[in-house]
Amino acid sequence: MLRRLLMVSVLLSVVAQAEVPNRGQPFAVAGERVDAPLLAGTKLAYMAGDGKGEFIAEFADPKEDIARWQKRFVAQQRVNDTLPNTVKRTLHSVRSACSALGKPEVFAPQKEMAKFKGDMLALRFHCQQAMPNAPLGELTAMLFLQGQQHTFKYWRSWRPQNQQQLQEELKESNRFCASSAKDGELCNPQASRACRNPLLSQ
Repeated sequence: MLRRLLMVSVLLSVVAQAEVPNRGQPFAVAGERVDAPLLAGTKLAYMAGDGKGEFIAEFADPKEDIARWQKRFVAQQRVNDTLPNTVKRTLHSVRSACSALGKPEVFAPQKEMAKFKGDMLALRFHCQQAMPNAPLGELTAMLFLQGQQHTFKYWRSWRPQNQQQLQEELKESNRFCASSAKDGELCNPQASRACRNPLLSQ
């Protein structure tokens, strides 16, 4: 549910709300993108948007349907808006989709952002609304980065099946926020900023 709302929030603005190009199929990306490693046990499951403009790319366990994932999920978006507006729009979409949303937490302190030469924010939020494949809801840790022309979102989500998993995944989300805020970078092969990691390196 949250996956779909987060995706729609950016795709509605693609090409002035015209029909979204390249829906569902992989395509090459030009310009800046998040330089992030591919999460082990995942593969590209869905892409939509414009390779030269706004896009979303989602990765999940290859054995699962992206619409009903349970084990692993990671994604990034490129948005044609400012970082503050992107954060505001994202939280509005999440609040609209979830009737049992815990208070979003601002995670990354400024000292962990020193490596990134730009604006950055890390948030964690937990939609506690039960779903058929997520009895304890969905936990998300999301990094926002301001690029030269776009804002970027890079996030992981978890769907714990019991309280023990929830506690473990809360700790894992802390580690994700800390490592992403510390090492988060943008790359752009067309501007001599090579991508170190394979995520969307085509």
